[in-house]
Amino acid sequence: MIDEPHVLLGAYILGGLDAEERGRFEAHLKDCAQCRAQVADFAPLPALLSKVDPADLDTGSTDGGESELILRDMLAARRTAAKRHVRRRVALGACAAVLAAVALVLVIPRGDTTPPGTGTFAMHSVAAAGASGSVTLTPKPWGTAIVLDLKQLPTDGVFTLRTMDDSGQMQPAATWAAMPTGKGVVQGATSIPMPKLRKLNIVDADNTVLATVER
Repeated sequence: MIDEPHVLLGAYILGGLDAEERGRFEAHLKDCAQCRAQVADFAPLPALLSKVDPADLDTGSTDGGESELILRDMLAARRTAAKRHVRRRVALGACAAVLAAVALVLVIPRGDTTPPGTGTFAMHSVAAAGASGSVTLTPKPWGTAIVLDLKQLPTDGVFTLRTMDDSGQMQPAATWAAMPTGKGVVQGATSIPMPKLRKLNIVDADNTVLATVER
């Protein structure tokens, strides 16, 4: 049991929490503006990390500087978070240290260019207390950047954007806490290439689908 919810932030973002701890942290998000902001800021990291091959960082090149060192630490922390048999405080500490470091340096793969092909699609409400709005998808070398422009969301709770590829595999792309007005803009990212994106769902903490886009 971790007594201080803030300690769970890094592992939550990197996917290292069990179901009980994830539920506790999402309850904490409702009352902590600082953690909500950090979750929103770092939501794209898991998608970006999934596209990086650690072997590519061991080429002997030194021009990556601090950014490359932090990227190595991020990959190591993600592997630590995924190991269920390591001591919890060790894993959580590794994740927290990485997020503190990456906050100082924005890690962007060198030489990447943004391909054309941005598209905007309407989101359709599914549940009675669902949501509506639009989603803008932009293809990237590492996957797809996502911008949600939402309205009519419930004004309480924690929400997750889930993306599905053409094989049916799901991947979280963003997590955020409810907004007082029920509307706002949310940014996310997925490692799924835009041509392979088939569905985007917004779900609540109970996994109820509130809104969806199918392509």
